[in-house]
Amino acid sequence: MSGNSLPPKGNTRRNFLRAGTGATLAAAAYPALGAARVIDHASTLEVSSQSSSSDFELDEITIDSLQKGFESGQHTSRSVTEQYLERIAWMKAAKREISITTDVIVGFPGETEADFAKTLSLLEEVGYDAVFAFKYSPRPNTPSLKLDDAISDAEKARRLEVLMAKQREIQTICYKKYIGTTCEVMVEARNEARNQWIGRTSHNKTLNFSAPATMIPKAGSYTPVLVTGSFPNSLLGEMVV
Repeated sequence: MSGNSLPPKGNTRRNFLRAGTGATLAAAAYPALGAARVIDHASTLEVSSQSSSSDFELDEITIDSLQKGFESGQHTSRSVTEQYLERIAWMKAAKREISITTDVIVGFPGETEADFAKTLSLLEEVGYDAVFAFKYSPRPNTPSLKLDDAISDAEKARRLEVLMAKQREIQTICYKKYIGTTCEVMVEARNEARNQWIGRTSHNKTLNFSAPATMIPKAGSYTPVLVTGSFPNSLLGEMVV
């Protein structure tokens, strides 16, 4: 892999570089296209955020119905899941740690219990830092409107609850590994009620931290913070002085 250039325009679903006090790189590559080059390029940059969102789909028939193919529409003997996990492996093998998140829709037309079980299994295998999950609902002018939405809203809600419970377990473990480490945090705001500062780590995790009364971090600045505690969706720490 070469880190000299990003993939040509159109080879990722979205990628952008935002400059500020520090640089933030957010790359959300559609798993089929250019992921290796985006990841390799990100590893060579001096960036203050390493976070990637990568959507997944498991069911081959569902993907065909949505007209989504891997490898620019070229057929391959490997399954969609195998190709997707290969790209996840690229991210995990990057020179710098990358936070991986994803979007999940449960209850898509035709989703069976076996399909849903595969989704839960994938959460375990990948170990996402965060998941943004939703129940399927029809949207105007989408191909899925032609499909039979036979899954009840109650069943969709049940599957969503099960999935989020599983993800909370995964995130609890994921966040605990940061306890005792020092993270560079971008200061976002002050929480007066809790007498804390709100910040975001380079892996896009919320870190609420305390600071000495004589130290007043400025919003937009970066400061080292020692992580002292964790929750499923955030970290707790103390500013390093």
